[in-house]
Amino acid sequence: MNGGYALMDSLRRHGVRHIFGYPGGAILPIYDELHKAESRGWLKHILVRHEQGGTHAADAYARATGQVGVCFGTSGPGATNLVTGIATAHMDSVPMVVITGQVPRAAIGTDAFGKSVPTGGFSGLQYLGKDGSGNLRFLTVSDRGPNGEPINVDNDPALERPFLLPDYQARVSEVQFNPTTGKMSVVSTTLLTKPDGSKLTGLPNIPGTDEEPIQIVPADAAQKTGTFTDKGVTYGYKALSYDPLGADLEGVYRLTDGTMWMVDEYRPAVYEFDATGKMLSRYVPAGTAALTAETGDSYGTETLPAHLIKRQANRGFEALAVDETGGYLYAFVQSPLDAVSGTVDTVGPLVRIVKMAIRDMT
Repeated sequence: MNGGYALMDSLRRHGVRHIFGYPGGAILPIYDELHKAESRGWLKHILVRHEQGGTHAADAYARATGQVGVCFGTSGPGATNLVTGIATAHMDSVPMVVITGQVPRAAIGTDAFGKSVPTGGFSGLQYLGKDGSGNLRFLTVSDRGPNGEPINVDNDPALERPFLLPDYQARVSEVQFNPTTGKMSVVSTTLLTKPDGSKLTGLPNIPGTDEEPIQIVPADAAQKTGTFTDKGVTYGYKALSYDPLGADLEGVYRLTDGTMWMVDEYRPAVYEFDATGKMLSRYVPAGTAALTAETGDSYGTETLPAHLIKRQANRGFEALAVDETGGYLYAFVQSPLDAVSGTVDTVGPLVRIVKMAIRDMT
């Protein structure tokens, strides 16, 4: 007896006669036993066209029959797609059992290529002083989440950048360090949004200039842009949309009035947010919008020096410092700029520090 058989037998013994589901790689061993269970007349499987439809169908089935609704889905994005239907059933106390597959234990925490998936780290730190208990307080900003190494999935000249958490929303956190226990803890987290209130992502900005964002998905995924083969293994990929204001934030400083300033590691850009995390302004080099023939997108106020556009691909500001008394912000360019003549300077010793007046960004 294997686990798939035991599951089918248990469902049968508990009176389950109908299962709504959508198969995928990680749950295929269960579907093998499900096929055998159907041939024995134990139960019937209803194939849906999307995992979310499966949970809604199971929810409706339970409401209509008074029996427990059962739904199957696969791991990863498949399991994520189940959440809306689960939440709907939970809010109305509808009985439902949802079962997903899972990758082998050794593969948990790795990406489609078997590499470890980092969680993304802190990209800046501002000391805020001590609290009443003597704990050290800091403000920190996370980078844009874990990314895969650039690859070429469609054989065109441009490389694609896999995003392991494409729905990641930029955020700042206040953390504290207890010198007695030696422990660090997160006190609060503020999610960052664009001026219209939508979430600020870490996705690239400009088509044709920045790397092409993609998400690696199973080769048999229903929703994918195409497939590619790496080291003899075939994967699927899904093209992601660009975010004209997206950022890989690097460095953070909160003024006494609560506004927060940050810079972008992947493009020379400076961000200003209010105390709630809503973007007030984004400043970019003059000529940024001219980098693409597409119109209608706004990449920010073009008030920074135009020569910063000559930065190397996917390079921006690595850190910032603020002189709050004097009203100045200092942004540190990550890498040497390409020479004005068009040659590429990747090893030059020149480090640029851009000084800007906070109030007018000049």
